[in-house]
Amino acid sequence: MAAMREHYTDRAPAAGGLFGMFSEGFDRLWTPYILQFTFPSIGNLPIITWFGVISIVAMLLTTLVVEFTNRKVDTSKQHSVVRGYMTLIALLIVVVMGFSLASGFIMAISFYWIASALRESIGPLYTTSINQNSKPEVRATVFSIASQANSVGQIFGGPILGFIATIISIRYGLFFGAISLIIILILLLKSQLQLRGQSQALQ
Repeated sequence: MAAMREHYTDRAPAAGGLFGMFSEGFDRLWTPYILQFTFPSIGNLPIITWFGVISIVAMLLTTLVVEFTNRKVDTSKQHSVVRGYMTLIALLIVVVMGFSLASGFIMAISFYWIASALRESIGPLYTTSINQNSKPEVRATVFSIASQANSVGQIFGGPILGFIATIISIRYGLFFGAISLIIILILLLKSQLQLRGQSQALQ
């Protein structure tokens, strides 16, 4: 248990920073990216109305995915939380990459909706994983450091993705955002493997 706590506590700030980088980049880039596509000519809706519809659907889908995640993940068990967290990160990686490679409006907006829902679902599991895997006496400090790391990732990492989008293309900016999520997944997998190795050594 102590080993597990150390692994996740040590990596929480890095995960927070990388996720902050991804989130800021995604928020900056998805709108200009969507505007590159031809919107459907349904009732001659203006662009601003389309974005209103997009936001409403995103909120509804997010509510459904968060509820589904809450039902499927047993937050009283550490392994269930970590497994759920890793699964959502892996799905988000695939979806964001699909979004960055979309060839049309319908495909792009579908990927965007799914990515938005997954991103919002990850937050509670990330918080729960820190809560479960940090000692009570340092828990507040870990949360504070992770929050600051997230802010630093947004401040410095987001503009990096924006720079990539400006110099190369928005697709590349989004794609590199997905790579930051891959690093988070690698950190989580490394923690899991170290924990498994230590558990086997004790047997």
